[in-house]
Amino acid sequence: MIGDPETRYREDPVRMLRAARLAAKLEFAIDPKTEKPIAGMLSLLANVPTARLYDDMLKLLLSGHALAGLSTMVRLGLHRDLIPAAEFLTSSNDGSRFAKLALTRTDERIAQDKGVSPAFLFAALFWHRVKARIAEHEARGMRSPQAWHEAMDEILDEQRTTLAIPRRLDPGIKEIWISQPRFLQRGAQRAYRTLGMERFRACYDFFALRAEAGDADLEVAQWWERFQFADEAERAAMCIADEDPSRKKRKRRRRRPAWRARRPRRSD
Repeated sequence: MIGDPETRYREDPVRMLRAARLAAKLEFAIDPKTEKPIAGMLSLLANVPTARLYDDMLKLLLSGHALAGLSTMVRLGLHRDLIPAAEFLTSSNDGSRFAKLALTRTDERIAQDKGVSPAFLFAALFWHRVKARIAEHEARGMRSPQAWHEAMDEILDEQRTTLAIPRRLDPGIKEIWISQPRFLQRGAQRAYRTLGMERFRACYDFFALRAEAGDADLEVAQWWERFQFADEAERAAMCIADEDPSRKKRKRRRRRPAWRARRPRRSD
């Protein structure tokens, strides 16, 4: 840091984020005098517009060193009031393995000059929180479709209080999330509907990464890898009964015949 670090952070708190990003990108250690004031100055980030914080966070995620950058942020405590979901980096469960793998694959794509979707990245970062919120809603008796939509809206709205993720990314993020149970439905009609989704490849890549991380069924992911490139005859032979236990047939309520006269109301 040029000059006194504490003075520089007060002038522009975003410099703390840049310290984490540059340390990860250049594979350097942060100078102790530069790092020491950060722990006591985290609250200054609350004074920075959330749109500006989003811009700097996106630079970190697309730097080609996203996993190292987020890990540095967590070590410094910079994630707490900015992107709490990054706490997964300190865990070892299936959800954290998936998110780490997604960040690693992102870094690899950038190294190969391939495109990266911010919607896919944020869908991966917040996936474990969405799953947990869905489970909470369903445990309280909320029906599954409503639980999914409520959870998705809540997680994105909560995140926007500290990081102004553009709403134009919402359709892509939500479609990736909502598509995940559909990959368990391998009957002919539903399989073809899933294959025809506008963002099928992103949704499938998400499911395949989950399977690789142990968060989804690997055999199902392999089935879809074959199905999407098979010819019509092979696809017809591959289709099997749906396996999604959440989609059970509901009994239809018997409707009163239209010709049946209603009982007149009593008048006072």
